[in-house]
Amino acid sequence: MSRDVEGLIRSSRFLVVDDNPAWIRLVREVLFAWGAVSVFGGASVAQAQVLLEQNNVDMIISDLLMPDEDGLALVRWVRQHASPRLQRTPFAIMTAETSRVNITRAACCGTDMVIEKPLKPAILWTRMVALLAASARSNDPRALPPCQKVLGAPCPLIPVRRKRPPIEAEAKALISGLS
Repeated sequence: MSRDVEGLIRSSRFLVVDDNPAWIRLVREVLFAWGAVSVFGGASVAQAQVLLEQNNVDMIISDLLMPDEDGLALVRWVRQHASPRLQRTPFAIMTAETSRVNITRAACCGTDMVIEKPLKPAILWTRMVALLAASARSNDPRALPPCQKVLGAPCPLIPVRRKRPPIEAEAKALISGLS
C-alpha cells in the first residue's frame, strides 16, 4: 500500500449503515484491515442521522433496502438538509438489487457509487480510494448527478451542481501503486 493511500485511509472516518449487523461488521473489518481508525455503524436512517450530527465523517456507505426508510432517504437528507461540508461527503450505496432502475434512482438522489452485494473488497477499495482522493483534493461542489446526464434534466430533488473531473485514471494509478 502506498504511503499516500495509506494516509488517506488512516485519516478518514467512515459511517456504515445497514439493518443487518453482519454487514456492518464485515465492512468495518475490511476498513480496519485497510488501516481505518474510525468506523461508525448505524442500523437505520434515523440512527445514521444522529451519528452524522454528532460526528464528522469522510465517507458514508449505506445499504439500499432497509425497513422504515431506505438508503436513498439518507442520501436525500445528506444532500439537502445536512451541513454544507456533509453535503459534499462521498456516499456509496450497497445493494444486491443492482437493476438499472435502482442504480438510476441512487444516482438521482446524489449517490456517488453503487457497490454490489455480496461485497467484493477489491471493488470497494478501488472506488473508495478514488472518491476519497477526489474529495481530499477538492472543496468544489459535488459532481452533477449522473441521472441528469441520463434524463437530460435536473432531478427535482437535487440541486444542479458543477461537474467534477473524471477520477478513473487516478484510481487506476493508485491501484497500480499497490502492486
